[in-house]
Amino acid sequence: MGEELSGLDVKDLRSLEKQLEMSLRGVRTRKENLIHRENLELYKKVNLIHQENKDLHKKSSSEIELQEMLIFQVYGTRDATRDSSNLYITNNSLSIREDPDAPVCLQLCQPQQNNHEVASGSTKLG
Repeated sequence: MGEELSGLDVKDLRSLEKQLEMSLRGVRTRKENLIHRENLELYKKVNLIHQENKDLHKKSSSEIELQEMLIFQVYGTRDATRDSSNLYITNNSLSIREDPDAPVCLQLCQPQQNNHEVASGSTKLG
């Protein structure tokens, strides 16, 4: 390729240089446009992921609030923090899971009387 240039005069060389510069400018312009389009696509993806992250954060926050509300309803204010480890929300339902390794505490107590029994303790036969 360099052998072909040796026979050209200065005017022809400058014309060839301008052609090369214009071709190079066209290649750079196409490359800049391609990079710009790729950047726009990446920007859209970043925005979608950011919005999805915000939505997931909002959803998890509302599920945590729901779980805390259910714990409060089940255990009341005093026991909500103590027993919350046994409550789990799965598939939008509340599940109470007891620890299988927890010790069982059993106590003896007097039997309770029903409201319809006579206060004296005797049974009315009929």
